[in-house]
Amino acid sequence: RLGQYEQAIKHYTQALAVDASQPAIGLNLGIAFFQIQRFDQARRELARVVAAEPD
Repeated sequence: RLGQYEQAIKHYTQALAVDASQPAIGLNLGIAFFQIQRFDQARRELARVVAAEPD
């Protein structure tokens, strides 16, 4: 649902704890952080995704 970024962050964080190898989870987590203006966390998460999937 639109606007429920805090809940999405919780779920994406839990999903990463189960399987951190899925770049889509990290990407969506970074986007959720960005949407609620938690830019440092968004940048860290998106950088982690890029480092894991440089191509």
